[in-house]
Amino acid sequence: MEIERKWILDKLPIGCTSRNVTEIRQYYLSMSPEVRIRSSISCSGTVKTCTMTIKSSNKSLSRREVEFVISESKVKELLHNHPNLPCVFKKSYDIGIRGLVISEVTYPKKFIYAEIEYESEDEAKSSTPPKIVDDLIIAEVTNNPKWYMANVSKLRSSS
Repeated sequence: MEIERKWILDKLPIGCTSRNVTEIRQYYLSMSPEVRIRSSISCSGTVKTCTMTIKSSNKSLSRREVEFVISESKVKELLHNHPNLPCVFKKSYDIGIRGLVISEVTYPKKFIYAEIEYESEDEAKSSTPPKIVDDLIIAEVTNNPKWYMANVSKLRSSS
């Protein structure tokens, strides 16, 4: 089960880009249910992990999620066999606060968001955003399907 909250940010927090950064490429094989493949690439350019994830379609704080590791060669094969999949490219920054990830989406639409994964819905509902992002929040988009990465992947490029 994935339990998370998400906020759109005005800009990256100060010092964020000097933190542990991972480049992520997500490709969507299906939208309902959501089925994606993801490659995570370290700042040195080596592939860290490749995963396939299946998420339920409900639009709420919690979504059922199954994720498993797949090989880099399997990702390449899938992309070769399905060359025009909707995709999202982003950089994610682990800033050392439990569960908090800051992401800078670079394709197909440029924006910055923060998300936190929680252990329970009660914890998620009772929490407040960490101070490092609190002053940068434009809007909470947790329950807004427009901001699900699968839906973002279908947009035209804004570059």
